[in-house]
Amino acid sequence: YPHEHTSHMRELLERWNPWWDDGKIPKGLTGIPRSKYLHELSAQVNERRISVVSGPRRSGKTTILHQVINGLLASDVKPSHILYAQLDHPGLIADIGSILKEHRRANRLSSGERTYVFLDEAQHAKDWALWAKAIHDQGNTKLFVSGSTTALLEKDAFASLTGRWRKCCIWPLDFGEFLEFRGIKASKSERHLEASY
Repeated sequence: YPHEHTSHMRELLERWNPWWDDGKIPKGLTGIPRSKYLHELSAQVNERRISVVSGPRRSGKTTILHQVINGLLASDVKPSHILYAQLDHPGLIADIGSILKEHRRANRLSSGERTYVFLDEAQHAKDWALWAKAIHDQGNTKLFVSGSTTALLEKDAFASLTGRWRKCCIWPLDFGEFLEFRGIKASKSERHLEASY
């Protein structure tokens, strides 16, 4: 039932990419900005290399990806040129190539137009590293890939990506960030506290 699969995938993509509809990202997806990671990843949006966002479960990888998307929208990247896909979703039965094809079809994008693609929990997709290599080598897509550190960094997967990626490891909130969120500025004499947490 190819048509049924296509309409189901379109539905998922529209749910994951609400900015296609109104150009905005819902507040609930962006959380509190984590400046040290956001700065690093935002600086990579114009780099050709694949940005690999790894880290333990529940460390905030998905939220950081949405913060980068928010930054792209704020810098006037067309909303339809940004794709986010949650590859561990139980209802997703398509491979990465089909997802990208459906994104372009849904938004009437030509194959030459530059896109920004965020593949969350990529290790759940079959042959994700081979797809990442193919996407990178085409040259018109900036790719962000996230996943758990151990699953993403398997030697076999990364062998095909040699020289094509750059890693950013996200950790759960540290004490310095906690203070920043609470609007507390540690004095120099209290800096030792940050290191001890």
